[in-house]
Amino acid sequence: MYQKIYKVLFIVIFCLAVLFISKPIYFYTKLYFINYLLNDSWNSYKKYGIKKYSWLSVDSNGKLKIPNIFLDHIIIDNSNGRGLEFGVEIFSINSMLYEKNKNIVLAAHRDTFFKKLENISIYDEVVIEHIEGETIYEVENTYIIDPQESDFSKILEVNDLFLITCFPFNYIGDAPKRFVVQCKLKNI
Repeated sequence: MYQKIYKVLFIVIFCLAVLFISKPIYFYTKLYFINYLLNDSWNSYKKYGIKKYSWLSVDSNGKLKIPNIFLDHIIIDNSNGRGLEFGVEIFSINSMLYEKNKNIVLAAHRDTFFKKLENISIYDEVVIEHIEGETIYEVENTYIIDPQESDFSKILEVNDLFLITCFPFNYIGDAPKRFVVQCKLKNI
């Protein structure tokens, strides 16, 4: 009698474990596979002017590189609202990555593409690779703000790059704060 109960209990627990493990495996596999395709498409576009994988629902606009923390990810246009699913999304409505006289806002999830931002330091170099070449910024400051503080007017200046993600980095669920990295255009 008890053996049957244990067997049924074991099967139920095993099925639940498979269910809980399969969702993250699917999510991360899809995420990194699509990011690989976007990276390949970006490299092809830079080299030959041809965008590959036009059937993807997202498009690569450039690449964000922060050498000191080994961050190197494709920047995705936010035109269809799915950019955060697959990488770093540009939220600057009126500016392009190569424009040096406008603010650029990039955002990504803290548990995937912007996880390494927890190790960023003042004066770290931030490189935006775009179709016109590269633009180099330097980290000037970091802020922790409430999500309702979408008004950056107190820190906003021309030529700034903002990297935004949720905070704290190891929080489970919807994080209560936002981590903002403010970068200044570097004079070379």
